[in-house]
Amino acid sequence: MPLVLAILTEGDSYGYAIIKRVSELSGGHLQWTDGMRYPVLHRLERQGHVAARWRVSDTGRRRKGSARPGRAHGSSSSGPSVSPRQYCSSIASISSSLSPK
Repeated sequence: MPLVLAILTEGDSYGYAIIKRVSELSGGHLQWTDGMRYPVLHRLERQGHVAARWRVSDTGRRRKGSARPGRAHGSSSSGPSVSPRQYCSSIASISSSLSPK
């Protein structure tokens, strides 16, 4: 969940875009499934870490977007002390060191 919060410090995002960003930042080492994104986002929303709201995309389709609460209301947010790329790199390193050789 800290990774999702780190990604949202970059700006508002949608579930699928968050999954793509996780994969991109980890160089493909972390692959989240579609079934993982919404439970994580809903939990973060219930805990008050993210704010979700419905928006109309460029294609005219309604989409539920997520943002850090400070960003959702236009104020600044301190965010994590580690960038999303650094966080993803650390997690990928830990994962690969735990994988059986």
